[in-house]
Amino acid sequence: MKTAENAMPIFEIDDSLWLNMEELDWSCITDGLTPKHYRLREELFHQVENFQYVYICRSGRIQLDILGSNGNRRVLFICSKNSIFGELSLFDKLPYNCTATAVTDSYVYAVPAGHFLKQLDLHPELALNILKVQSTKIRLLTTVIKQMSFNDATYRVAYVLANLIQDYSRQVNNNTAYKLTLKYTHQDVADLTGLSRVSVSNIISRFQNMGILKKDPVDGYITIRDPRKLYEFLDDFR
Repeated sequence: MKTAENAMPIFEIDDSLWLNMEELDWSCITDGLTPKHYRLREELFHQVENFQYVYICRSGRIQLDILGSNGNRRVLFICSKNSIFGELSLFDKLPYNCTATAVTDSYVYAVPAGHFLKQLDLHPELALNILKVQSTKIRLLTTVIKQMSFNDATYRVAYVLANLIQDYSRQVNNNTAYKLTLKYTHQDVADLTGLSRVSVSNIISRFQNMGILKKDPVDGYITIRDPRKLYEFLDDFR
């Protein structure tokens, strides 16, 4: 765990659920292009749709997920600033293998395939950016496989909450608790963990009864009241 001055210790997550590639520079590709505004729940492309563009997130968050034949959904990544997605089809020429949906108001560059390849030819150093993105995605997918293979349902829900503490929270109650700055429903957590909504609801209720968290009845945001107890569910697997 890491500790800041006057702060509760925070469990360090090796592989965040959120794909943040803010350090990458795509300006040689995006110069001259205008990002498109996507509103909450607006779809950018659909699974098995024919490939046309590579997308670069300028701001906001884009969720990539796969849909089963029974309608079940599983989140692969949540892309934020400077993350690219849809790039697999650039190289294998196959349709998109997932669905991309804005989970907040977002601005995204839709880069035509020909333009992307031309800039890659002119700026071969961009290949390193692509490799960094791919290696990060592989690590995230490895984490998903590991959790589904070896970790129980309680661990998987605790892991999502710990990710939210690390990436999207602010300290409250004299720095003894963390209030999440993203609003996640039980179904959202189910999509992230591969669990049913009922299972997630039962685990969240258990955490509430244990005093680990509470949900604000006014704004609907969750506060992690006792982070140490939450981290106990993760420590056994460190």
